[in-house]
Amino acid sequence: MYLLKGYKLDSFGYNMLLHALAKDEKVDQAYKVFEDMKRKLCEPDEYTYTILIRMNGSWENPRRR
Repeated sequence: MYLLKGYKLDSFGYNMLLHALAKDEKVDQAYKVFEDMKRKLCEPDEYTYTILIRMNGSWENPRRR
């Protein structure tokens, strides 16, 4: 889906992907990426959780955009 053959994403790469999906309002895809991140033992950091929190805040309350 989002990986090139032979390339492994680190937390920075996952965060950039999550940020792009959140910005494009692709919430379901962002959660799939987050689950994949955890499954591949890539530790989410503060930035990861900030992206998810902001994504949920704007998704549930469209007036905040």
